[in-house]
Amino acid sequence: MALIQEIRDGELVKSASQKSMEKNTKSGMGEDTFLQLLVAEVQNQDPLEPTSNTEWVSQYATFSELEQMQNMASSYDLSRASTLVGKTVVMKVSGSSAENASVIQGRVDYVTYEGNKAYLSINGDLYDLADLYNVVDNTYLDAYDKVYAWGSKLTKLPALGSLDLSYKDAVMNLKKEYEGFTDYEKSFVTDDVVKSLEKYLERIDELLKIKEETDAKLAAEEAAKAAAQQEEQTTEHTAEATISDAENAAQNSASGVNSESTSSDTNNVSDEQVDALLEDQGE
Repeated sequence: MALIQEIRDGELVKSASQKSMEKNTKSGMGEDTFLQLLVAEVQNQDPLEPTSNTEWVSQYATFSELEQMQNMASSYDLSRASTLVGKTVVMKVSGSSAENASVIQGRVDYVTYEGNKAYLSINGDLYDLADLYNVVDNTYLDAYDKVYAWGSKLTKLPALGSLDLSYKDAVMNLKKEYEGFTDYEKSFVTDDVVKSLEKYLERIDELLKIKEETDAKLAAEEAAKAAAQQEEQTTEHTAEATISDAENAAQNSASGVNSESTSSDTNNVSDEQVDALLEDQGE
């Protein structure tokens, strides 16, 4: 129980646990109550037409049967409360009006009994068994929590028009998680939510195709640019090679003319020398 309690309009605001404990506190109809009613009936009966003994016995028997039924019902409630320990339950505690009803969900830690009534301990507070609204199966609760967390991530995605490839991993992970759900877990996902996921997947596919086309176009432009540069470089090399060949040819031609001139001079000198030698020998 909390040590600090809210005060509103000069009155203490009661918790759902306090309301549950108080509103279900009823005065039981025991033997003492029956005897008080019986004495009051005897005192106020018509003396001229007094109630017969048979009627007294019949009333007492009826009361005994009613008391036994109440005891059986109480025993059943106590037994039922014991089976709730460890289970997740939903308590609905009504206030002064239906709109003020409080819904409490939690695990039953233990059960306590007081005045033939069972009280459930949930989150540290006690609640009357009469306020039990639902008993939640753990499998159901786990599936619900799992799908709820998945759905929360889906709702955090931007609108389709604002979606870009930075959300690709998030969308693909949501798809992977959904495909990993059991059939029971998938039953918690509405058709509208499934269609919403499909639209996000389709949008991601469209963005991927656009990216592929853009990348292919850029790659083609880069390849064309590289080819043009290569062709330009090849043309330059060809021109340089042609000029170099021409220069070499010119140099070779000049070297050939000089060689022929030198050879001719050499031949002339030799003939004169031969004639001189011949004249000398004739003399």
